[in-house]
Amino acid sequence: MTTEKKAVGWIDDLVGALCDPIIVYPSPWKDDLPDWVKPQITLERLVMNMKVMHDGGVPVGDTEALAYIFPERWKSPCQSSG
Repeated sequence: MTTEKKAVGWIDDLVGALCDPIIVYPSPWKDDLPDWVKPQITLERLVMNMKVMHDGGVPVGDTEALAYIFPERWKSPCQSSG
């Protein structure tokens, strides 16, 4: 891969980390993510992109996974055993 292609790929990854939408499970609760989640996802995307450039893998952090499952979790809460 040429240096120019690496630079373009790096720029695309950076823009994606900052601007890509946050995908959540389609549910009536999808707009109720806690306020801290969105900025944390952006930060984790930046960190994960650096890790992927070094080690390979998929640039998805734990908070982004949480954001996806969060609305479905509210749709069907766990029953207490008490």
